Amino acid sequence: MTESRKEAQGLSFKDDIEDHRRARRAWDISLTPAQISKYNAAMQSTITLFLDRLAEPERVGKPVNITDWISWLGYDIMGVVGFGRDFGCLRNAKGHPAIKTLQDFGFMLGLLKHVPWLGNILTRIPGGGGAMAPYARYCKSLVREKIAALSSKTTKPDAPTDVVSWLIKAFEEKKPYAASSIEALDDDARALVIGGADTASATLTNALYNLSAHPSIQHTLHAALAAAIPRDSDPSTWTPDLLDRVPLLDAVVTETLRLQPPVPSGQPRLTPPQGLHIRDPLYGDISIPGDTVVVMPQWVIQRDERYFERATEFVPGRGC
Repeated sequence: MTESRKEAQGLSFKDDIEDHRRARRAWDISLTPAQISKYNAAMQSTITLFLDRLAEPERVGKPVNITDWISWLGYDIMGVVGFGRDFGCLRNAKGHPAIKTLQDFGFMLGLLKHVPWLGNILTRIPGGGGAMAPYARYCKSLVREKIAALSSKTTKPDAPTDVVSWLIKAFEEKKPYAASSIEALDDDARALVIGGADTASATLTNALYNLSAHPSIQHTLHAALAAAIPRDSDPSTWTPDLLDRVPLLDAVVTETLRLQPPVPSGQPRLTPPQGLHIRDPLYGDISIPGDTVVVMPQWVIQRDERYFERATEFVPGRGC
């Protein structure tokens, strides 16, 4: 890979562990518990809008496509936390056109992740990356608009109020952990949209499915939440500390992630130069050469009866 292409890579494409660890620093700063608490009011406002839309007369008592609504919720929350702006998905009851392009292209993204050289070829063919162009342009515009907005302020805020502002701050101050170029910053914005919305939406959708399929667990969780959160309290005052009183909620999320991981195929890894030697009582000794790409899907590991009793069943709190 050429140096110029490396310079254009954001966090998600860093394949050197030290480079990745260094680049994560800017993200970690933007997602400390103290920072997350500052995002809480905007998130609660978006969640309230989500509930209000579902409670509108034309939807009460009727089936709704909850997958779509949770997806719109995820993108709107990611918009306010990631970029300090409302994407308008819930207000308009539809996804943003640029994000719709990303979702339509999801299958190809999954394929290209495991055949990275094919992606490199496509991006060098005129029009080869055309299907993703609207999404890439949109993310680029979000970064440029944020840079312009920050530059136009006569009084700088004490601290950034969204994730991408933290990344821009590190870049403009030339911090050692900052994005290496403006193109890398654009790449980080694309990763923020995907990682900040799709994974959370998929997990919440699957958690609701699992609770619907197991009404006894659903009722137990509802009772625990009702006991922990005052009935007439203002949602804007809710904090993560309230949910710490309901360990079953964490157990439901954890078990959902085990059964239905948002990235079921996992991430490819490169074996060390000396290779790997694995002693397996079932298959015997296994040797994998050095510098070989290996993939072990989370879906397979997390449903393996050798590691989990009743591995395919939804059992929140297993092992507790």
